[in-house]
Order: sequence, then C-alpha cells, then structure tokens
Amino acid sequence: MLAIEAPAHLAAACPPRSLPGKQQLTERVLAFIEVKLDEHDLLQLGICELAVICCNPTTLKVLDEYSARIESQCDATDFEPCDGSIPLAHALSELSWRVRGGMIVGHQINATWAVLERAFRRAGLDAPHIQEHRVDVASIAWPLLAQGEVESLSLTSLAAWSGCPPQPGLTCLTQARQMLEVARVMNKRAEAGRRVMGLVADERQIADSLLGRLEQGRSVYGPWRVEDGRDYPSEAYEEVLDALHYVAAKLVQLNRRESEVRS
Repeated sequence: MLAIEAPAHLAAACPPRSLPGKQQLTERVLAFIEVKLDEHDLLQLGICELAVICCNPTTLKVLDEYSARIESQCDATDFEPCDGSIPLAHALSELSWRVRGGMIVGHQINATWAVLERAFRRAGLDAPHIQEHRVDVASIAWPLLAQGEVESLSLTSLAAWSGCPPQPGLTCLTQARQMLEVARVMNKRAEAGRRVMGLVADERQIADSLLGRLEQGRSVYGPWRVEDGRDYPSEAYEEVLDALHYVAAKLVQLNRRESEVRS
C-alpha cells in the first residue's frame, strides 16, 4: 500500500482537516466516488470538484465522507477561482488515504478512476493501491432496465427509482450519496431474492404464487395504509388467508396435472 502525502509547502498552506475517523479507516471500505471536470480545462481532463463516501462493505454504514472544490490547473486568467477551493495535490491526498486498500464504487467508475489517475500523475503523486475489482452502479442496475423498472441507467433515473428526491444543482457529494442509496436498495433486493431463490422447487411454487397474489391485490386495491380508515390488522389477516387458500388451490391443480401426466 502506498502512503500519499501532499508536498510540504502545500501541507503548510492547507493543513489536513482533522477527522476523528482518519486513524480508524483500516478496514477495506466501499468508497463511493464522484468527480466533476473543470470546464476551463477539459482537454487535460482537469478536476474542479471531487467527493468520496466511505462505507462498511457489509452494512453500508457511512464511516467517513469528504468533498472538495479544487483550484483550476489551467493557465487561463479570464475567470476567478471558486471560493474555498484548494490545491489539487491536497485534495488528492485527502482522497488517497480514504480509499487506500478499499473497493471503489461509482457511476461509470472506470471513467471516473481514469480521470483520477491522470490527476494524480498531474499532481506528481502516486495513485493509492485499491482492490482489483470495481463496482459500477450502472452495471449492477441493469436488471432494473431489463425488467422495465427504470427508463435508463443514468444516475438521475436510478436515484429516482431508489426514492431519492430530485436535487437541483447537484454536487459531487450529493451524487455520491445518491449512488450509496441506490446500492442500499439494490442490497435489500438482493437479500429478498436470495431468500426466494434459495427455496426448493415446491417452496418456490408456493412463494411465486403468494407473491403473485399479493401483487394482484396491490395493483387493484393499492398498498395497505394504516391511516386510511380501514381496520388494517383484520383486513390484512383476511388478505393473507385468501392468498394462502389461493396457493393451496394452485398446488392441488399442479398435483393433479402431474398425476395425469404420470398415468
């Protein structure tokens, strides 16, 4: 693992922000990363903003987050630097220790990391060692597109699917938070899918029939709400009994068909 430090004169000018978690991020984190290109420095793929959110890889609990606006690296003099912007080397050193040894995550993450590697070279720093495999949010969400649950694999579409409210004037940190929320919802879906796919054949038939019945009821009556005036506990119980009776009838039909085929 490579230790990245900002040059001494930059460290003196911009001392690192004191963070309680800096000495605690020793586990292999999931690091959600986003960058924004500098419109004045597009030919060199210059960065004007970056953000990273470090999470526990199992629980997706946020361990630390960091964002920074970065001073432009181009020679143009017809624009003013952003307030609060810091040198590129300092921002990259703050990013480096957070992602070192971890697995990086992003929307089109290969392109994002290529831009960051170029930025490290430009700043005269070594890029941190990260895990070989990377997680691309757009790629893992492909089943949603295939099933018609989203119109596209854009971050805007995926964020809306995951329940994130629209955010005008997105920052890199906001986009990283959207990616994290998409990952959390996908993780819950994977857990539910694991339980269903782990069932044996007969159990799968029961589960599929029951889920189909519940979906049919929701499409006709809408989701259950406690505050809508209905007697929620008893009506929900009756709905479950109805679904179980439906499943039992379906199983009888299946057994009869199998018996007819064998005979």
